[in-house]
Amino acid sequence: SVPFFGPPLYNPPEFKNPQEFREFLLVKLINGEKAAFRSPVFAQKRQRTLEMLLNAICTTYTSEANNGAIYRRAFSDVVVDSFNGVTTSKEQSRNDAHIRYGQMLKLNTIIRGDAPTSSITSGQSRKNLWQPKLIYKC
Repeated sequence: SVPFFGPPLYNPPEFKNPQEFREFLLVKLINGEKAAFRSPVFAQKRQRTLEMLLNAICTTYTSEANNGAIYRRAFSDVVVDSFNGVTTSKEQSRNDAHIRYGQMLKLNTIIRGDAPTSSITSGQSRKNLWQPKLIYKC
């Protein structure tokens, strides 16, 4: 099922120079590999193999609890994991303060309605971006 590929054999098929024979074999081998790679039978097998590998990677690296969704961790978990549990009390208190500050910023963003997950920005109460504001009242 692999289509014809070149170069064709010489007529008569004799090679007097070993370097010329070596080059002929290499070109024939490379062209044969390309022809097999393009054939429909091998393309289907390659596609099926790639799909199986991707499925194996997905099942290996996704959590059962997430039902196939990509596993995400909270930023506080990442910060704690980056130190591998070896911290002094001063470093731990600084890390805790940093996490609290980040969570406070996130909460303020959600309350203001600027977060994309906020119901204020996604519902009917969403503010019009070009709505004029009254600055000076007569």
